[in-house]
Amino acid sequence: MAHFSRRTVSTFLPALVLAGPRLAYGSPASAGHDLYADVVRYAAYGPKRTGSTADHAISDWLAEEASRVGAEVHIQRIPLRRFEVEAARLAIGSDQLDCFPLWFPKSSSGRLRLPLAALDTAPGGSLAYKSLSDGLVGLREIPAAVRLAAERQCAGLVLVTKTPSGMAFAHGLGAQTPMPTLLVGGKHQERLGRVLESREPVEFELSGQTVDGEARNVIASFGNLEQPIIGVSTPTSAWLTAGGERGSGVALWLALLRRAAATRRGPYLFSAVSGHELDALGGRHFAASDLAPLPSQVRSWCHLGASIATRSIAPANAAEDDAQERFSPETRIVCSSERLERDVGRFMGNVPYRVLSSRDAPVRGELKLYLDKGYETFGFEGAGPLFHTSIDDHKATSPMLLGRVYEGLAELMGHFEERSQ
Repeated sequence: MAHFSRRTVSTFLPALVLAGPRLAYGSPASAGHDLYADVVRYAAYGPKRTGSTADHAISDWLAEEASRVGAEVHIQRIPLRRFEVEAARLAIGSDQLDCFPLWFPKSSSGRLRLPLAALDTAPGGSLAYKSLSDGLVGLREIPAAVRLAAERQCAGLVLVTKTPSGMAFAHGLGAQTPMPTLLVGGKHQERLGRVLESREPVEFELSGQTVDGEARNVIASFGNLEQPIIGVSTPTSAWLTAGGERGSGVALWLALLRRAAATRRGPYLFSAVSGHELDALGGRHFAASDLAPLPSQVRSWCHLGASIATRSIAPANAAEDDAQERFSPETRIVCSSERLERDVGRFMGNVPYRVLSSRDAPVRGELKLYLDKGYETFGFEGAGPLFHTSIDDHKATSPMLLGRVYEGLAELMGHFEERSQ
């Protein structure tokens, strides 16, 4: 049985982004600015890997907001072993390159100073190097590259990821890597290629320690949960800052929570789960616990997944309220049934997502958990140009995009409320 207890609030509030409670929203434009303030606050906590101080602060913040508006709040605590990074360094001379440890990391034996060696021919004890293919194809090449480096008994492995931003793509294998491995951004590929040919040594270091910790899920409810429930869920933790990837979902979760408090319709069950980047750790514990409703109790379940309102272009090239900005085309809504698919398509028509049945598209993460549990579910799933990179901050989304999504979701929630009466 998963352990949970009454919430004890202990939250730190960055002065830059303090904001008072908001129970309801006006126009989509004003709603968008309120939502954006929450994205700014989420991003201000910085990287928020599962069980970290920042991750716990996010959970405390959401629990405080839920309690403030009158929700019944529980914290579900999940023990885990976590890796605290002390140093992740790949440098050519005095220049340190953008990099990220392949998760779950293994530490190097101190700081290595070695030339790179092509993975296919790398000798034992060397620092192996491979440039991956573009996008998702390249990510699928990582397990085989790690196995080959292990077979060759390499001291370390450097993998170049290819993303639209040129930055390193944060990624995990779901198990400890057999050797220390750093993921590097594609913008460094040309320079690393020259270093590979010249045999110039590079500095490589990946150090840290594995410690005991815990993930924390926030579960908040309004009304009599014996009646048909409207559920709203979102992941909260992330490899990095994740302003667009996770922040937009957290902001929409808060907006719908405040709306539910103001309307007093429903009943509603809100879950905000940690551990997404660790194979949906928190979502799996929630779905298997007695805090999760039975399928027969659920009227509809909305999952606020990844990159809901991210831009189609890098934020450095767009103003926050640029009327010409567009949603990232990688995002879509996946529905669990033809009935919900029709509802979602009707009320989310102001947002250019593709509305698909789960029968017609692959489903991953927490969304798959809720579908497999038998909930009538719809949810967001997608990426963006800054997805899983260190520069995915609040500028990856905007008030206009957030306001448009919220407008459709609020109308859709109202539709489900009417059908629950």
